[in-house]
Amino acid sequence: MENTRGVMIDGEPSPEPLIVRQFMPDGSITPMALRYPSGEPRGIVIIWPGFGMGARYYRPMAQELQSRGFCVLTSELRGQGSQTAVASRRSNWGYHDLASQDYPRAVARARQEFDHLAGGAVVGESGTSPTRLPVYLLCHSMGGQIASLYLTRPDADVDGVMTVGSGTPHYIRFSGREYKRLRYGAPIMQAMTFLWGYWPAGRLDLAGYGRQSRNHVREWAGFSRTGRLQPHHADHNYEEAMHEVTTPVLMTTCAGDRDCPPDSAMDLASRLPKAARFEFIDRRLGHNRWAREPETVADRLERFIDEIPTWSVD
Repeated sequence: MENTRGVMIDGEPSPEPLIVRQFMPDGSITPMALRYPSGEPRGIVIIWPGFGMGARYYRPMAQELQSRGFCVLTSELRGQGSQTAVASRRSNWGYHDLASQDYPRAVARARQEFDHLAGGAVVGESGTSPTRLPVYLLCHSMGGQIASLYLTRPDADVDGVMTVGSGTPHYIRFSGREYKRLRYGAPIMQAMTFLWGYWPAGRLDLAGYGRQSRNHVREWAGFSRTGRLQPHHADHNYEEAMHEVTTPVLMTTCAGDRDCPPDSAMDLASRLPKAARFEFIDRRLGHNRWAREPETVADRLERFIDEIPTWSVD
């Protein structure tokens, strides 16, 4: 049977995702991979990658969540993977652009594609409206940093967020080689983006982030140096607004993760004092491998979703 929507083949979920194109305000296109479960979905999970990571890396995690009954949308950060934006002197973006444009559009697209699969309807004062599926973000590294800003926005429309390997890049939270890389390497990256107008890929890109936007790198480097995130062209004070977020957030880091040690993740969690708790996953999955060996994180995500109705940070 031909799979015309990427949904079902002979009554079973398609092994291949449906790829849809989301147009962004800057004219770029974000390809979003959609996966549909068999039966009525338990909710929607949107996977957000880390810096320099494409959506394909998270395929095992997306498949695992699909098999557990979730609709899954895997997006990409601007300029990463197959996303079409190319950083240059003229093409420039930062944390605020991603939090205020990319994340809301991914959530809206997920609702457009999946909400109709929910059974039943809600009866309210204005009449009957379709049931809306709960939406959860599963964010990796940089994806979780941006999610913490997205949650401060009035149009934030998610029921919970779990991050893996997301923390502040403030150098004082690190030790050894990572301390030196952030303490001395981040200012060099900041200076280079000022000279070039963007961060180039190639021999200079020792961290392997690939080509990156000037504002994004400068904001990240400033965050690393001072411990404060100050996005360019922000329409409100993100740091202050983070203190008022109440959407449940579980911030985790795995054993063996040198790019996000517990102190880094706990620092980011502390900036969402009414929302976030930190938890150490005592399995050696490092910074990235959890996405390729998904069972442990998928198990914790399921338990987190069950905990949301009684979530407390005390």
